[in-house]
Amino acid sequence: MRGAISNDRPYRDRAILSAMLGCVSTVLALIFSVALLVLSMVANLFGPRLLYRFVQDWVTQACIGIFMGAFIYVFLVFLVTHQDAHGSFIPQVSLIMSWFLVLGAFGFLVFYSHRVAVLIQNPDAIGRIVDDLRKAAEIACRDNRGEPGTDVAGVSDDWVLSVEGASILSPKSGYLLEIDHPALVSAA
Repeated sequence: MRGAISNDRPYRDRAILSAMLGCVSTVLALIFSVALLVLSMVANLFGPRLLYRFVQDWVTQACIGIFMGAFIYVFLVFLVTHQDAHGSFIPQVSLIMSWFLVLGAFGFLVFYSHRVAVLIQNPDAIGRIVDDLRKAAEIACRDNRGEPGTDVAGVSDDWVLSVEGASILSPKSGYLLEIDHPALVSAA
């Protein structure tokens, strides 16, 4: 009876590795699909210029990398695990490491799902756009120091309004809700 159990073990280990391979490859395909869905949705809702935010997100890159690494590792362990007429070879440490790697990858998948759900919400996307705009404005302001019309500190409000393209600082953070066109036309 004991000999039958030990002969069955390599088949069971290979079945477990095969199941892990199928599971990891399916989730990897799902991650790619969700990433493409999010990218197409972002391009339609916010415009194609915001795609770089989602493509450069470290969580998306790490999740794809972890699952790709897990797939390759489990596949290699699956290849070296075998049983033939002379005996069987079961790398137990590699098998256990495969379990931990796959469990860690699925734990990171939960974090990835939460991150994508947060990234595609309008207030968060608009907040990131405002942050990018502020950084770009600071860089442009630093690059244009000393040129006429770019430094408005200590200059009267009338002069600032008469200079085309002058910077006007907002007293509070937020985003534009409405534009009063008649007031703008009359001021122009």
